[in-house]
Amino acid sequence: MAKKKTTNVTSNTNIHAGKGAVISLIISHSETSTQTVTLYDNVIASGTVLGSFKCSPEASPRQIIFPPDYYMRFETGLTVEPGNCTVLISSIGN
Repeated sequence: MAKKKTTNVTSNTNIHAGKGAVISLIISHSETSTQTVTLYDNVIASGTVLGSFKCSPEASPRQIIFPPDYYMRFETGLTVEPGNCTVLISSIGN
């Protein structure tokens, strides 16, 4: 059975191995320039990019919520590369 997880990410982190879906993200940072967070469909921070999200200083924190029909689905795994951000990510997976 799939497990829902909420994970606080500050460095490259593999959250799930196998299939699952991203439910939501909260991206925050205190940098003076726009930062980028990248999600990978992989167990490491490379390969298939699920999505790349930019967050400007003015927009921090940025919240992104996916409705159930539009959850960001992954097959191989979920790895987050947060750049200089802190990312609170809710997901479902093995």
